[in-house]
Amino acid sequence: FHNLQSLYDTYVSKTETEGLDTDLPVLRGHISVVFHLLRIATEFAHYYERHVINKPFESSDSDRKLVDADALLSRLTNYAISYASQFLNCAERLCQEMLKKYAEIGRIDVLVPQYRGFHVRPSTLIAKLVLHYGSNVTMLLGDETYDAGSPLELFRANEKINAMKRIALAKDIVKLKLVPDSADGHDVETIIRNVFMNLADRSRLVLYERPLQLQCLSLCQDAILFEQVSDAVAKLLATGQIDIVTDMQVTFVGDKRVLNDIKLLAETGYGEDHHGNNIPLAEELRYLRK
Repeated sequence: FHNLQSLYDTYVSKTETEGLDTDLPVLRGHISVVFHLLRIATEFAHYYERHVINKPFESSDSDRKLVDADALLSRLTNYAISYASQFLNCAERLCQEMLKKYAEIGRIDVLVPQYRGFHVRPSTLIAKLVLHYGSNVTMLLGDETYDAGSPLELFRANEKINAMKRIALAKDIVKLKLVPDSADGHDVETIIRNVFMNLADRSRLVLYERPLQLQCLSLCQDAILFEQVSDAVAKLLATGQIDIVTDMQVTFVGDKRVLNDIKLLAETGYGEDHHGNNIPLAEELRYLRK
């Protein structure tokens, strides 16, 4: 906090920007208050640990207490540390509001994570990135809007993403004429397996398990063959045995600084390869791993 004071006094104090933004001197005051409260806390903690709890020697005057231990500890925790925390929280909220004023709003389109969409790793990294800057960023997918600062909000997008993937794959199956009109005495499970292998060979499917466990899917035997294939796709996708390869994109809207890092994160695979294995982040994004 001493360094923050020095940075402010060197680069901000008495500038035109400080004169135009009344929040800046308030921020300087918060920094100074926290700094001095922490100095008090440091001195109190030192005295309490070295001269109250661990006495260096015993003397005839050892029973005479210069400072009451409980009172000192109370001032340390309930005054110095407590108010330092409160002023720090206020400063953080003030900074976030100030960032909104200075933020330049933009929008970018990036690919959906290839491995199971916005699951835990990519959603958490995006949310950490947004929270790092303190700006509001939203993700747009179709007619839906999601808060990019909340991993749970991004998880929610997967339901729509998987639905869109299934629709796109169904169109490919029809276009490629992979499903016959009827089984004609052939085993349905074999037909479905051949469809999946054909799609995998065309790089439209990723098979995470081989062989596929189709016998446990409980497909509706009364449905037409195409519906059984579609049902199998949905169930295998839900259980993580397959994934559908798409070039689906989402749009992020917000502070351009945040968007630049989101774009870099997307270009480097959201911290994972196509099979969900952890990979190093770009040097500029190493702060996300802390």
